[in-house]
This record gives sequence, structure tokens and C-alpha cells, in this order.
Amino acid sequence: MNLSNLPVDRALKKLGANIRQARLRRGQTRQEFAEHMGVSCITAQRLENGEPGVALYTMLRCLQALQLLDDFNRLLDPAQDTVGLVAQETYLPKRGRRAGLDMADPARCNCSSLLGTPGIREMRGWTSALARWAG
Repeated sequence: MNLSNLPVDRALKKLGANIRQARLRRGQTRQEFAEHMGVSCITAQRLENGEPGVALYTMLRCLQALQLLDDFNRLLDPAQDTVGLVAQETYLPKRGRRAGLDMADPARCNCSSLLGTPGIREMRGWTSALARWAG
């Protein structure tokens, strides 16, 4: 286990435990759950164990089976993307026909200045957001 991936690994384990709890609350056996998702029982077990090799498509099928897919879709709603909204406001052209920010030019793209903004540290990548949703 790579220590830099420890938060992601923990989030996957927590997500798997939450999925198992949601399945049990609905009174489904793992076999019924797997059939509803259209996967094998082993894949459903790997999902509940929080194993990293389970495909995102399988995760979305799981959320659909649990009737939680709409919650996941709200997770990355552009209107709630704090990092993106701050960056967009920071780098919008002030006037004229400027083409926009040249991301290859580090002098014009200092995203490290955004790190002090509330919510920025928590929103790095969808896995961090997924970890917050699971927790």
C-alpha cells in the first residue's frame, strides 16, 4: 500500500462498507444485489470490500440498484464546484478578445494561490469528492 494513496484507500473501504449497509437495509442478499446490478456475486463482494480494481461503471450500476444514482450525479454538479468556480472567476479575461488562460504558462496559471480558498483542499479530484460523499 502506497502511503500517498492512504486517504483514497480508506475512502474506498468506507464506501464499500456504506454500500454493504445500504444493501442490507434494503433486505437484499448479495446474490440478489449482484443480479440487480448485472454483475457476478464476486464482483459485488469486491465492491463491498472497497477493492480498487472495481470499474467505475460497476459502481454506477451499484448506485442505480440502490436508487442513489441521482445523489452521485449531484456530487460533481458544476454549480457546486468550488475550485472550478474560483479558477473561472480568477482567470476570466477582463476585456477584449483575449483567448483565455494559457495553462502551459506557469506565470499565468498560479493555482497554488487558490489553496487558501475554503473548500479548495477538499475538492482535489473526484476521488476526494467521492470520499467526502461516502463519509
